[in-house]
Amino acid sequence: MVTLKILLQRSWAFTKNGPSMIKRGLLNMLNGMTSIGDWLKGAVVSSMSINTFTTVAKVIPIRGWLKHKKLSWAKDNPILKALRKNDEKKLASILAIATEETLHQFYVTADIAGITPIEYATYNLKDAKYITALLKAIKPENRVKLLNKVIDSGKQYIFSLASTTAAKAKVVMELIPENEKYDFVNQEHPGEGTVLNKLGCKAGTELYFQAFMENFTPEQRFDILTKTDHKGATVMMNLVQTNANVNLPFAYLLNSIPENRRAEFLDFHKQGQKMMLLADILGKARIKKMLEENGIGDIVADKDGQDDDRCIIAINKRWEAEEGFKAEHGDYPMAVLNLEHIYSEETEIKHAYRRMMLKYHPDKNKEQNAEELSKKIISAHDFFGKPETRSQYLKH
Repeated sequence: MVTLKILLQRSWAFTKNGPSMIKRGLLNMLNGMTSIGDWLKGAVVSSMSINTFTTVAKVIPIRGWLKHKKLSWAKDNPILKALRKNDEKKLASILAIATEETLHQFYVTADIAGITPIEYATYNLKDAKYITALLKAIKPENRVKLLNKVIDSGKQYIFSLASTTAAKAKVVMELIPENEKYDFVNQEHPGEGTVLNKLGCKAGTELYFQAFMENFTPEQRFDILTKTDHKGATVMMNLVQTNANVNLPFAYLLNSIPENRRAEFLDFHKQGQKMMLLADILGKARIKKMLEENGIGDIVADKDGQDDDRCIIAINKRWEAEEGFKAEHGDYPMAVLNLEHIYSEETEIKHAYRRMMLKYHPDKNKEQNAEELSKKIISAHDFFGKPETRSQYLKH
């Protein structure tokens, strides 16, 4: 391999100063070598340093050979090496001569620690110029397809953007084609919901949310902000129950919904009432005021002697159980009993149960679905009246 490397280097040095006829002959010979076997191409590439290869590939059509470079443990991945050394010049020279097929291969090849060039540029490098350079070297229509191949701890790449800076998230979103932005962000991971659900749990700033939300239509914003995780919590519900001061991101998200749809939005999953309860438990007066200004009545929490954390845990378990109930019965238990308020008093729940059973009991109602409805009503009553039955609706 060393002999071949020296031979190529000396031949190239000679042709730079030798007679033009010899130079043309050698170039023609090397042009013909593009049809040689992949194993020999790999041997040629591996015998050269990346600097030599990029120099030669500028004038001889061997740039496609780079894909045959062996990447055992990715220790020979030249793109990852350039990133680790913060060598912008070397990275640029590699990206300039590598074919797109080669870039796709190198970008998703992890080192022994399990990190790929895409992840390294996202997580480990402060400057956004590196992830910008990597993505710009790929055709726009292929960028999402490539990023979706990068799986970090079993999660899609989009979730990596919740663990980096808002500036990097903004840069990545700007490089995604307009018609693919929403589907890219709207990907869900089992148990966590979307990346925005995750940002809610991490108390993301308004700049973080803006990096994603500014790319969506009003309808898309409505849709993604009403998605729930496995606990039945929306993005803003997760945001409220963090210990951080989240007044600014909360206001940004609330105002991102058109005013004429705000009431519908807050009623979705009854999230307006739920957020009011969370804000009351945690003493978030500004959030309570914003909700009141948008038509949500004040709710005073009954902590039943529990501290804030235990109270929040209990509420989240109830909401998770409600989501499980809905998955099994097609609607929330409060909706089955035709209750407007999600935290109705025990007597109100009993009255609602009796009223619904009088209407739908099979002995009184001869409709075909009366028996099915009555069973659902009994299940909803048990959900509230027998808290121990809620555990059957929990996923864990």
